[in-house]
Amino acid sequence: MNDPVWLNRARAALRAATEGSDSVGIEVAKLLSDEQVGSDGLILAVLWWVDRLIEGSDPATVTAPAPVPDIWPVDMDLSQRWALQMVAARINDDQDEGQRLMVEASRDFDYLTECVGTLVILAGLSLAGRL
Repeated sequence: MNDPVWLNRARAALRAATEGSDSVGIEVAKLLSDEQVGSDGLILAVLWWVDRLIEGSDPATVTAPAPVPDIWPVDMDLSQRWALQMVAARINDDQDEGQRLMVEASRDFDYLTECVGTLVILAGLSLAGRL
């Protein structure tokens, strides 16, 4: 049985991020531009990356955080904020917040690419023990 296209693309992007490869952006672009992936596949890929991040973490440190505050460090860019909010939404099983974040990012393709790329890199760095 063949895996869905979104999963193959998501794995390739996460592998690149875990290895610290410069090809993360290329793999994310392939996922986002692949018509077979579509918006449903993109959502599944985002959830898959977050789940890998959570599963690869120390269970003692993965808790359902309080709602993410509106006060962010000055040096945190919007894509980093988006990625952390997506992780928090998944941990909290907050589907409405996850959907809101996807709609927000999808309004601009470049921003979507940044957000998804940041999330993949966050997961890859965590899984590689570099966070």
